[in-house]
Amino acid sequence: MNASHKDLFDTHEEGLATSGVFGRVRHPMYLGTHLVYLGLAVVTFSLVSIVVWMIAFVFYNTLADYEEMKLEERFGDEFLQYKKTVRKWIPL
Repeated sequence: MNASHKDLFDTHEEGLATSGVFGRVRHPMYLGTHLVYLGLAVVTFSLVSIVVWMIAFVFYNTLADYEEMKLEERFGDEFLQYKKTVRKWIPL
């Protein structure tokens, strides 16, 4: 999450972020949040924390889909090419 914040906010560049951690996964900040919730579910091994992780995943996945729709409207083919080469959740 920290690397994605640095890549996005410290560079002060305009346009689509495709370098750094964004060159490996399209939603690194959301992925970091997913991992925190998943870690909590694994450590506590409680049904409540597993349900919270599942709800959080559905919420962030829906939010990511909405953001991708807006990015496609704004950046068009540039974003579609980026989407083809960079995975949504699991980095390469």
